[in-house]
Amino acid sequence: MNIQEFDFELPEELIAQHAVNPRDHSKLLVLNKEKKEIEHKRFYNIIDYLKKDDVLVLNRTKVIPARLYGHKENGTVLECFLLKRYDLYTWEVLLKPAKRLKMGQKIIFSEGLLEAELVEIKEDGNRVLKFSFQGNFEEILDKLGEMPVPPYISEKLEDRSRYQTVYAKEGESVAAPTAGLHFTEELLEKIKEKGVIIAEVFLDVGLGTFRPVQTENILEHKMHSEKYKVPEETVKIVNDTKKKGNRVIAVGTTSVRTLESSVDEDGKLISGESETSIFIYGDYKFKVVDAIITNFHLAVGNIKIVRPEPLLIKREDLNITIEKDSTIKVESMYTFSNLGEYNIKSTFMFWLDQTRENDNKDPNNSNKNNKGKYIKNIKFYSDYKKSQNLRAVIKFDENIYENQSVGNIQREWFAISKTIPSKEEGKLGVYYDLQNTGFNRTKKFVYSFDLVSNFSEKNKAEILYINVYNKSGRKIDSIVYKDYEFKNLTGKKSDKEHYELLVANVNLDEKLVINFK
Repeated sequence: MNIQEFDFELPEELIAQHAVNPRDHSKLLVLNKEKKEIEHKRFYNIIDYLKKDDVLVLNRTKVIPARLYGHKENGTVLECFLLKRYDLYTWEVLLKPAKRLKMGQKIIFSEGLLEAELVEIKEDGNRVLKFSFQGNFEEILDKLGEMPVPPYISEKLEDRSRYQTVYAKEGESVAAPTAGLHFTEELLEKIKEKGVIIAEVFLDVGLGTFRPVQTENILEHKMHSEKYKVPEETVKIVNDTKKKGNRVIAVGTTSVRTLESSVDEDGKLISGESETSIFIYGDYKFKVVDAIITNFHLAVGNIKIVRPEPLLIKREDLNITIEKDSTIKVESMYTFSNLGEYNIKSTFMFWLDQTRENDNKDPNNSNKNNKGKYIKNIKFYSDYKKSQNLRAVIKFDENIYENQSVGNIQREWFAISKTIPSKEEGKLGVYYDLQNTGFNRTKKFVYSFDLVSNFSEKNKAEILYINVYNKSGRKIDSIVYKDYEFKNLTGKKSDKEHYELLVANVNLDEKLVINFK
């Protein structure tokens, strides 16, 4: 049985990035297998397809904010994705970059509010961490963690509750049982009023739900294991319903896995807690489930989005230091990864726009002799070659430097073309000083993020780490970048201000503004 028989193309533009509001206004496709008919409805119409005495089984697991960002004692940033709890202090995790943490080394989260030590390396590459903390782990996790949205969702999740079902109760899922996200409390009440019985099961959804089937023959695929629980009350409801000949309708594949995994030899549902790695395909004979409410699923697993250039920005580190003499030092370092099979040529572009101080004298000046007025001491760094201070002259494949004045805007920009070997990570950095920026006069400094072209995720970084240091004597009033909040790390007796921002999956499409008092 070949996996390609079940595969289909899902265009990227059809993948919703934001939840519908209200939840039950999402689209609903109804398939009648007997009549071979398809109807297009809204999800609130689901009530029209439910009957009195049907049983609707919900997976009432709760999603935890399982993605954490910390750093080693030397400052190396690590992403920690919680997978499975062993005990109160110990978790199996997915660590990125995993090789950077050695046995016995620690990760520090939020300046010591939470720490973790590497105690085991699993055969599959996962790590086991032992956490240390003061207080309640769940409360700390809720404060520091991020919700683990699916990889095909690129937009930032503004409201955590939208990646949680309205009936979530308990559990430690690292992904939502997404079929249930379309229900509202009002819709569930209407369903009950119609005489439909609601029953609950619990299955902690694991990261495996996003992992693709990697074998051509699906019979060779090894299904991931997940922990589940079936309450005694649910057993009584379901078995009585089946005995009467009424329907059991599962909400989502996680409910299906739970119900079909917890049956005895006679096909009756039994209570208890266990783990399941059940794999349902082909002519599988269902023992409990009569119908299913589910989202669209690609048989191959992860959403397949074909892009011509598989180069990914894994991280950008940006350090901005405002010196006492008003010079601003900028250090920008990209870590990139070529995910494809072929070498690719990519062009990295950096630019700076500043308001010209002499704009009133000559607003239309386009004199190229102003070169170097704002940018000086340019240095480049690469994993492959190191350059000297050659002022935008670097022995990569190609380089371009241009200085322009248009209206009252002075623009300096430079570009580097670089061939990136297949399946290789690397770094490219640029360091430069800015002068005559005028922030003492304007009380504002605006930074345009470096433009990097030809990436598969253009202007998007998996991790963005910004540090702003101010030694100028003029106090910072605020730092604005999108809706993110910078952390003030300035010491009580320090004359140098320090602000930090560490975020994930960021589109670098807005300007960073530093406002001074």
